[in-house]
Amino acid sequence: MYTKLLNRTPLVAFFLFVMMSLVVNHCTTYGQTPTATPSVTPEPTPAATGVIIGNVVDAVSFTGIADAVVSTDPGGYSTVTGPDGSFVLEVPAGSYTLIASAAGYTPSSQPITVEAGVATQAVLLLQSETTGGGSFIIGFVNDEDDDALAGVTVTLDGAEYSDSVITDEDGAFEFRDLSAGDYTLTLEKDGFQTYTQNISLGDGEILVLDTIILEVIVKAALSGYVVDINGDPVENVRIRARGVKTGYKNTTATDADGFFEFADLDADTYIIVARKKGYKRAKQTISLGDGESQEIEIELKKTSKRIIKASAR
Repeated sequence: MYTKLLNRTPLVAFFLFVMMSLVVNHCTTYGQTPTATPSVTPEPTPAATGVIIGNVVDAVSFTGIADAVVSTDPGGYSTVTGPDGSFVLEVPAGSYTLIASAAGYTPSSQPITVEAGVATQAVLLLQSETTGGGSFIIGFVNDEDDDALAGVTVTLDGAEYSDSVITDEDGAFEFRDLSAGDYTLTLEKDGFQTYTQNISLGDGEILVLDTIILEVIVKAALSGYVVDINGDPVENVRIRARGVKTGYKNTTATDADGFFEFADLDADTYIIVARKKGYKRAKQTISLGDGESQEIEIELKKTSKRIIKASAR
């Protein structure tokens, strides 16, 4: 019997070791909450951005529009233009529809693609809600030598429209966003004859006018000679000219040949008076038309002098 018990001793010892280990482990961990191993959450990578810079301007006058709202779709990124109509908008790189709106204007949009780290330019034109239709008048002005004429004042008058522009260095001018109707076009420049043309515009019509030629104003001129009764020229005669209607006044003197001249005169009736010491005053009345030149002759007669001799007493 004892022999069988001794043979089982190793097995009993192993069993007792396992039981003691379980008891010790239970005592060590009883009542404690297991600690979870913290997980590391990676930080998101910031999206690469670009910048949109540009202007919102009036489609007719091309002046900047202040306080216009500029936004993107998608994304809803937005900003407001400054006093000169400029704006800067930072957005993630990508493709957008850029939209501009302002009080009194019809909103406008355009597609735009923004690259990372790049400034993309954009100009948005807004049409005024009070502007008429979509008709245009385009023209050019030349002089008689067929050279472009800059600085011409071009005025367009209609039933409910009036505006003026100045021709550029190419002699070009234009009027935009006009309603259909009848207009009067007037061109003016110093030294040139005024030009007038009647125009009828259709709805949405783009009218390119034939080149307009402005003619130089040809002034009138009056010249002549002053002679004595023998036909000889009289020098240093004072000649005064006065325009009856225009109020023109000017004075000149004859040269050694008795010649005098008044240039750049408007059409008028002129009174010419010639004076010189020792001669009787002479006067003539001359009528001049537009661009007319006349040459006259004025004859001066010497004054007679009475010589009174003292009588002897």
